[in-house]
Amino acid sequence: NTILFGLPFEKDDEILITHHEHASALSPLQVLKDRFGVVLKEVEIPVLDFENGDQVVAAFNKSITPKSKALLFSHITYKTGARLPARALCALAREKGLISIVDGAHSAGMVELDFREIGCDFYAASGHKWQCGPGATGILYLRNHGDRLPLLWAQNSCLYPYVSQPVKNDRLKIRDFSSQFGLRGQENYPAMQALLDACGLWEEIGRDRIERYVCGLSSYLKKSIKQRFGDSVPLFSPDIPELTSGLTTFNPFKDVQDQKKIDDFVDRLKKEAGYVIRSTEFHLHKEDARNTYALRISTHLFHDHAQVDGVVDAMHRLYEKMR
Repeated sequence: NTILFGLPFEKDDEILITHHEHASALSPLQVLKDRFGVVLKEVEIPVLDFENGDQVVAAFNKSITPKSKALLFSHITYKTGARLPARALCALAREKGLISIVDGAHSAGMVELDFREIGCDFYAASGHKWQCGPGATGILYLRNHGDRLPLLWAQNSCLYPYVSQPVKNDRLKIRDFSSQFGLRGQENYPAMQALLDACGLWEEIGRDRIERYVCGLSSYLKKSIKQRFGDSVPLFSPDIPELTSGLTTFNPFKDVQDQKKIDDFVDRLKKEAGYVIRSTEFHLHKEDARNTYALRISTHLFHDHAQVDGVVDAMHRLYEKMR
């Protein structure tokens, strides 16, 4: 919201998004569409045939027109757990003169992040998900002092225009975006400190070590699902190192569009076996008229292989009852 509402979009400006974005991005985007007349262009990303990041970059590149102004995508999609090629997509945005906005809700705390290496203009992440901080906390990265970027109006600030204005400073020739967001009023300092402490613990463990463990456990889960349910069961999450994450989605039932069966499965798994997973829904292809439904399992640094074996066994037993 802070970034999308702060950028000076105009009527007919195109914002490119994937067809698997979260409501936290889709909602403000829809406001921009209805209020200012911007055009939202969905780019289809591969699901069952996801083999490499070049597929995603090519799909975005094909969709860019002279009216395109920004490129927004989830670093890790919440629907399938696919990790998109953030660095390559941001490089494409720079090459084409577009603003890059990354939704990192599921990546912060799961994978090691270097915002400068990614090369994004803006990166927003949750503090309460994989970073395990308090609710209502988050992280916002802005590529500061960037002459290539347009204006950015502060949407929630107690410092504008005293410390910075969203126009180029004639003397310093810079755009100091970040200082506008330095004070927003009375903050929840205990929650902010708790998030900092959680980040400190992650640094102590090692973020690269966490990523290797989380993704390794996720790969073990995917292979276990295939072994137990059979190769014909669709895995909607890629099991390729550069594309994988700690999220795994699949559907063991023949009718992948049966929402009730998936919802009942999630409820019964918790009641009968004590395992908490969730359901997701998405279009395999952006033109699909009906949703595909799936089970989503998260594997984090506090899980182990025995727990993965346990949830796979429990899911298979329940599947045999419900098939």
